[in-house]
Amino acid sequence: ASDLYNRYLDEYMYADDLGLNIMLNEHHQTMTCLDSVVPLSAAILARQTRNGRICILGNPVANRGDPLRIAEEMAMIDCICRGRLDVGFVRGVPYEVFAANTNPTQTVERLWEGIDLAVKAWTTHEPFNFEGRFTRRRLVNLWPRPYQSPHPPVWITGSSDFDSIRKAAARGYVFATFLQPHEKVRALFDAYRGTYLDQGLPGG
Repeated sequence: ASDLYNRYLDEYMYADDLGLNIMLNEHHQTMTCLDSVVPLSAAILARQTRNGRICILGNPVANRGDPLRIAEEMAMIDCICRGRLDVGFVRGVPYEVFAANTNPTQTVERLWEGIDLAVKAWTTHEPFNFEGRFTRRRLVNLWPRPYQSPHPPVWITGSSDFDSIRKAAARGYVFATFLQPHEKVRALFDAYRGTYLDQGLPGG
């Protein structure tokens, strides 16, 4: 593990020198991904790289206990890298649910409540109260603010939840999917594109 962590961080730095962007993700309780705390890797690369964008794809907000902690981590990393961060949010896969001991039937609701709270914390410039279904805070007053204004680009992944795809499009977030058959990808992006155009968002 020690050798691999250092090897891959070095490779990300070489990629940055070559003009490439960087994508990081995290998984839990599996040998297929040793990056179990992606904010740590992103923070290291935020300081040690200079050019490429750093995309975290993503933060398993549905399975972490505190969306505000994620918002704080992302804002701090965005400041360190001077605005090169893209923040991805994901529901997570089954072994994330097991590792976090969360209710698998609530992951979509937890995902969107966590994203909405993080974005509100990044963009609200006075203390506020938040009373959600899963998160309740008497006082939210995020510091530091993200370097990018109003906030870093937000990415969402998806494979079958068309409601979430439409929510991502309506908010202007980047949508990503992988390991899907061609016809399924077409349907996913048609759903995204249609909602984006209906909202009259820039570039539509």
